[in-house]
Amino acid sequence: MFLALYGKELRSIWRFGIPVVLAYGYWIAGLIMALYRDTTSTFEDSDRVLYLQITAISFGLVLGLWQTLPEMAMGTAPFLLQTARRREAILGAKLAAGFTLFGGLLAVPLALAVSWDIRWSTHYFPLGWGDSLYLWISVWAGACAYLGGLAIGVRGLWSGEVPRQLGGVLVFGLGIFLGLAFSDAIKASIALGVTTILSLAWLWSGYFAREF
Repeated sequence: MFLALYGKELRSIWRFGIPVVLAYGYWIAGLIMALYRDTTSTFEDSDRVLYLQITAISFGLVLGLWQTLPEMAMGTAPFLLQTARRREAILGAKLAAGFTLFGGLLAVPLALAVSWDIRWSTHYFPLGWGDSLYLWISVWAGACAYLGGLAIGVRGLWSGEVPRQLGGVLVFGLGIFLGLAFSDAIKASIALGVTTILSLAWLWSGYFAREF
């Protein structure tokens, strides 16, 4: 049953990858070409980092909301979540499909581009994986936006959850903001790590919050 649900989720969300491929492909090409213009700031250009942050967070948020809110709008949520065992499979399939698309379109291309730049950086200014750390923090922020959007959407499956949804927007938004605002990678990781844990906990508890 899990594989069938996983395939269904992928079929319902793959179209969101089309604009991401176009926008992110342009960004990846720019990241590679930057190696030949200014080796020392290839991974640190503020405009380049901001572009990645906007792309990752926007994609993650839209993806998370799309996997949940339509179930409420169409009134199909009660039929999808009749038993706890089925809920567990549905939740796992949504997460697996979402992270498959998110990772395949954002994390994998970034890893390949960073590897290329590190491989061909000059001997005098060699680049390392540590230089790309903030790029990965930006992608992590996008993953937090995905989990937050999914959790907020799950809360929308049940009536009377609007105040909690708004509270979730504030909490997850603050966590992502702090993760991107900290210049210290350790503090940024702590902020995003806490946000990730809270998102997963709220998502899990929300999915099993009601019996039919």
